[in-house]
Amino acid sequence: MPTFMQKIKLAIRGWNRRREEADKAFIAKNTWQAPADVGRASARPEPVEEDPFGAVAVIEETTENPFEMAAEVHDPAAERGELEALLSSATDVVRSLESALEAARRHEADIRTRLKG
Repeated sequence: MPTFMQKIKLAIRGWNRRREEADKAFIAKNTWQAPADVGRASARPEPVEEDPFGAVAVIEETTENPFEMAAEVHDPAAERGELEALLSSATDVVRSLESALEAARRHEADIRTRLKG
């Protein structure tokens, strides 16, 4: 009695054999048959060499850079206002972080005194 693995191997061999037979039948059916003047050199097609790396992508030379941003006209007054707004928000963030750090240091000191005493 064959084991389960032997049955699986047998089934795979059968599938492969049937696939190979189907491939051979397809090739025999769809292969070009040479005419009667096979002996002449002109009747034989020239073998074509396959070159998988023969196709080369060609980069077109362009003067435009697609990644270049469009030139913007800078208004110094508007830019100064934006910078001042950024500076004020950054200052607010720094102040809030400093106050949070002070509160964390106080809590740390309280915890240390509790652990010691």
